[in-house]
Amino acid sequence: TCRTREQAALMADAAALWQQGQDAIRAQRFDEARERFEQLLRMQPAHLGARLLLAGVHLAQGHARAAAQETLAAARALPSDANAIVRVAQALRQLGETNAARAVLAHPFLAATRDPRALLAAAHVQQGLNEHARALPLMDRALALGLDNPDLRYFRALQLQFHGRLAEA
Repeated sequence: TCRTREQAALMADAAALWQQGQDAIRAQRFDEARERFEQLLRMQPAHLGARLLLAGVHLAQGHARAAAQETLAAARALPSDANAIVRVAQALRQLGETNAARAVLAHPFLAATRDPRALLAAAHVQQGLNEHARALPLMDRALALGLDNPDLRYFRALQLQFHGRLAEA
């Protein structure tokens, strides 16, 4: 149980660092936020949220390459969570890491998801990568899974136009 107490203490420390990092971002104390997230990542290297927020801190400080490195590290340790996978792909695309974004979007868990909102978000990233042939089927799957809103209809109509299917648009 000594080990259990140690683990509980580490979890509490990690939660405190996570909260402190977010608080520092809100207060625009970016050096402090960077330090907290770096400490957290030394404890939990696969902490996706810390990795992505640290990338955001690097961007806020004008360090795009460091932001890309953190986001690429996140891409190497993707969880089995479709929304998290899409968030990493979005971040990679925004940083110009298009090949890495494409690779993340090919993750088997994302391919198998039945989360229509995650599919729509993935379709938006595909569209931003000019991967229209991949975006439309994702939108069709989201529609088939029950997501039907103006956002989906609008972007699906754009995809249909890209595919020359004007009558369906």
